[in-house]
Order: sequence, then structure tokens, then C-alpha cells
Amino acid sequence: HALQPVGAALRRRGRPTGRQRRRRLAAFCPVIGLACVALFAALACGFLVHGTRFGFAARLTGDNPTAARALGFPTARIMTLTILLGGALAGLAGGVVVAGTEHRLGVQIGLFATFNGIVVAALARNEPLAVPVVAFFLAGLDVANASLKVFYGVSEGIVLVIKGIILLSFVTAQFFTSYRVALRRTERGRA
Repeated sequence: HALQPVGAALRRRGRPTGRQRRRRLAAFCPVIGLACVALFAALACGFLVHGTRFGFAARLTGDNPTAARALGFPTARIMTLTILLGGALAGLAGGVVVAGTEHRLGVQIGLFATFNGIVVAALARNEPLAVPVVAFFLAGLDVANASLKVFYGVSEGIVLVIKGIILLSFVTAQFFTSYRVALRRTERGRA
């Protein structure tokens, strides 16, 4: 062993052993499993919203409850079931946070979850299949927040400002693509 080249010894020393690889994989498996749960929930919600009668009734009730009532849909029951389903999904998200990162239930659990949820829903335009993509993008901003704070001394509020600017930009763009703004000219002689 003493006659081995130095490079071979360094390569062997820097390479993780089989036991170390298994530990790393075991530590990473809950994250993969919880990400799969979130993707499955998004796919199930997408199917529910776009592929079932209940989803059609829920979209119609959300857009125009009067028309839904006129068509014979039980709007109160649909709203109640939709709120209960949203609460169940929020509980699932909280369970994912507790099981994946915190491992305990504390006061600071999901501190910015409400604001992030509103931003995700607005940017995804209430489309369940777009939620994972938008949530992944916003999670990247949150991770960048920690790096900016540590390495560059940037305030934590900067990422909230960036999220607000992104949200405002998308909502403004949606407004101007949905509505036409017309300016009226008034004649001076008439009052």
C-alpha cells in the first residue's frame, strides 16, 4: 500500500464509500417521496377540475354562482366541498413541511406559506397543473434568498419585493389582455 501512486490514494479517499452513499440516499428519499406526493396531488386536482362533473360545477360556481344555480347545480354544497378539499390540501402541504424539513410542529411552520400560496395561485391562474411549475420557480427564489443574505448581505425583504413585482406584472398583463381600455373624449361645450 505504501508504493501506490499519490493520485490513486487521493481519488480513493475523496470517493464516498457504499455505506456513505446509502446514508445520503436514505436522507434524500423522504424529499423525493414528498415531491411525488405533491405532484400526485396536483395531477389529481387537475383531473378533478377538468375531467369530472364536479370540477365543471366548481368552475361554473366560481365564475358565476347565479348561472350555476339557474342550471340546477347545488352551489352551497359545491362551495362547501371545494373549501373542504382546499383545507385538506393545505393540511397535506403542512404535513409535507413537517415531515420533510422541520420534523416537528412549531410556531414558525409555513411562515410565508399564505403569501406564497396567493402568488402561486395568481401566477398559475388557478390551473392545478401549472401549480408545481410556478411553485418550483418561487422555491428557487426562496433558496436564492438565503444565498443572497449570506454571501452578499442583501436583506430578506428583497425576495418579497421581487415576488410582489412579479405578481403585479402578471396581474397587470392579465388585466390588459382581458379588458380593453378606451379613453373617451368630452366636448367642452356640453356639460
